[in-house]
Amino acid sequence: MVMVQTLGEMVLRIGNCSAKTMDLDHFLEVVTGELVNSMKLEAAGVLLHDEAINDFYWRQVTDPKCLLKEDLSGRPSIRDRIAIDRAVERAEPALIKYPDTDALVGDYGDDEGTQQAFSKLFVPLLTRDSTLGLVVLLKSESKDFTKEEIDTIVGLAAFLAVSVENSMYLSDIFGANRKAAGLERMKEKIINRLSHELRTPLAILKGSLKYMEVGLEDLEVQKFNPALARMNRQLENLGRLERQVSSILWTGVYEERDMLSRVLESAASLIELRSEQKPETKFEAALILKILEEAFPDQDKEMKKIDIEEFCESMLEKIRSQIALRGRRLTLALDLVHKAQIRIPGLVLHSTIEGIIRNAVEATPDHGFVEIHGRIDGNFYILTVEDCGIGIPTEDSGLVFDGFYQVQQTEDYTSGRPYSFNAGGKGMDLYRIKMFAKLYGFAVYFKSRRCRHLIESLSKCPGDVELCPYCRSSKDCLGFGGTIFEVDFPLAETYSDCQKNCPIG
Repeated sequence: MVMVQTLGEMVLRIGNCSAKTMDLDHFLEVVTGELVNSMKLEAAGVLLHDEAINDFYWRQVTDPKCLLKEDLSGRPSIRDRIAIDRAVERAEPALIKYPDTDALVGDYGDDEGTQQAFSKLFVPLLTRDSTLGLVVLLKSESKDFTKEEIDTIVGLAAFLAVSVENSMYLSDIFGANRKAAGLERMKEKIINRLSHELRTPLAILKGSLKYMEVGLEDLEVQKFNPALARMNRQLENLGRLERQVSSILWTGVYEERDMLSRVLESAASLIELRSEQKPETKFEAALILKILEEAFPDQDKEMKKIDIEEFCESMLEKIRSQIALRGRRLTLALDLVHKAQIRIPGLVLHSTIEGIIRNAVEATPDHGFVEIHGRIDGNFYILTVEDCGIGIPTEDSGLVFDGFYQVQQTEDYTSGRPYSFNAGGKGMDLYRIKMFAKLYGFAVYFKSRRCRHLIESLSKCPGDVELCPYCRSSKDCLGFGGTIFEVDFPLAETYSDCQKNCPIG
């Protein structure tokens, strides 16, 4: 009777919370906390379905002992997949125990090989049209779920499904508004970048060219007139391009990004044709083609097996030399647990890993650290890059893969040399990595936290942990902010299957 009263009070508190908040994450945090405390659970979590990747992910977890083992990508563990599928297909709770010899889950232990007894309950969140997700409850040792508890959770799940569905509708509306506001900020940043990266250099080139023309005219030298005319035409084309881009940004008219590959293909063909018609341009044409191929390599011609450990060690040696040339004092550590091969063009792999590491280095102050870890998980090689840098503002987290994104404020922007602290660039590295992920079947995730002192004090990072008034060591710096990027590469032997099922591709 006491248990029934406790469960009833729990449901009442959850209902009160649902009526008072429109924040789905806060609501689910209350739900999982109430479940853990009222039912004496080891852990509770809510898995929601993401239609974009056709998979479930952890939306909220109350798990003091880390028994659910949430990974960086937020996906459920492999050993729970069968139970999840069973609960979804039958539209009813699935109860599993492990270690167990039942064919449903097999015999499981923890990472150290010891056998711990758990009961795990999966209850689907059902609506008329679909399964939104599941409530996952975990009990340990000899405790088990009673019929009253299961019936209560099934009833609670029906209520949660309606609440989650309503919250998602509201979230979509608010998200659309936030995205519109974010696009406005992004447009302003891009306009400023274009002003710095394109308009100013064009003005300098035009002025210099005009000075050359006047000087040659005074010397009565006409030999270079055709070349000067061509240069003027190209500068005018670049100026027209800058005006067109500005027009697109201000009016909100965006072309399909897939058109980029067709433009590059056409450009390469025109360059080759031009070199045939004008043999004297053959060297310049070959140089331009090489630059295009390095930036956007052909996946069909360059696919090959690559030993990820050897590749990363060789690349990191070059990166360390670049860091040393900049006078940086950083710890750059590599820890690849497993040897593995992946199938991918070398230039793509280099651009992806080097781009992420360079972004981490440029965001990390001196006497900080950047750590690269690698491990095998199922059919994937998981590579993570963690830094103790300044982090990405929460409101900008959805913009980092869209191109032209800079952590710096517009008024603080300066073009620095690569690997320098807070070096400014065009913000295209991560956008290009996103394109590569779509083409070659790997996935990219990140988690970031902006240094709280940059938010609270509105000050600038001094660029050195030892000069920071809030830090005594790089560990302190990590506690204030930082970023973790994860790249999931399909292993070479499973590349074809993984590429077909890749969530991004």
